[in-house]
Amino acid sequence: MWMKDLNNNKTIVVRLMGGLGNQLFQLQFAIEMKKKYGATSIIVDTSYYNNYKIRSVEIDKICNNENIIFTNDYKDFKYFLSYKLFFLIQGVYRHFRKKGINFLLPYISKFGFFYTDTEVDRLPNNVIGNKIYCWGYFQDVNYITDLEEIRNYFSTEDFKKDISSREVIKIAISVRCGDDYISKGYPICDKEYYMHSIQFIEKKCKCKKQYILFTDDYEKAKCYLPENISYINASNYNPIDQLKYMAKCHSYILSNSSFAWWGAVLGEYNQKIVILPEYWDMAHKTNSVKLIMDGFYIYKEDF
Repeated sequence: MWMKDLNNNKTIVVRLMGGLGNQLFQLQFAIEMKKKYGATSIIVDTSYYNNYKIRSVEIDKICNNENIIFTNDYKDFKYFLSYKLFFLIQGVYRHFRKKGINFLLPYISKFGFFYTDTEVDRLPNNVIGNKIYCWGYFQDVNYITDLEEIRNYFSTEDFKKDISSREVIKIAISVRCGDDYISKGYPICDKEYYMHSIQFIEKKCKCKKQYILFTDDYEKAKCYLPENISYINASNYNPIDQLKYMAKCHSYILSNSSFAWWGAVLGEYNQKIVILPEYWDMAHKTNSVKLIMDGFYIYKEDF
């Protein structure tokens, strides 16, 4: 199927990694690069999931664009080289960045190798060759100019869950506490974070509220939340329907979860409040600034 990638026309090749939230960041970046460089097609490499069984490919279930081709067996020597460079560059780039040297990624991007930390204002005007290879997570709103295509994939018109009551404001709470997440050293938001965030929402919104809990472990998640509030468990839905459910909510208290971030971004309510934890990646002390959009608040900083 990937042979459809068309003669000398420019093609974007993107590697999918992680859960649905990460897949959306990666696909969105590929869509943006397709527009920027006038590419005719996107090849989505899903071979990561041949061996990684904790998450699965989800975005292919709703992506109905004939110019976006999914394959788990994409073969291309330059793409194989980009794979090797991806792991080498992570360490080399961080070493140089600490010393204030930042030439590496802008240089190699001229040859069609785009990686997570490539700065949007340093992307080349032209790329050598007819393929652009994208490796990384691309969790930065500066890469995003238009969300229309992704929004169309997540139309909530066919979502049957009735949460449209005008009398009750729906607040989505994301709690991430799965063993696979903790074992990698990612930060887990504590009970204080959720308590203060709920208080912040209560002050901002005086209407009657209902809290919807999105989590990978419902019983464990309740330990992180105030005991005097009842919650509706939304974790029984499949990932795509969970995002549609979140999009129907009015405001959001997020964990360090790209999945939850997309749920908030796709939210249909114009005056939504979105609370982010102070640090998105505790291991590298990465704060949440690159993920801020209108109506977003960073815990502590904006409280």
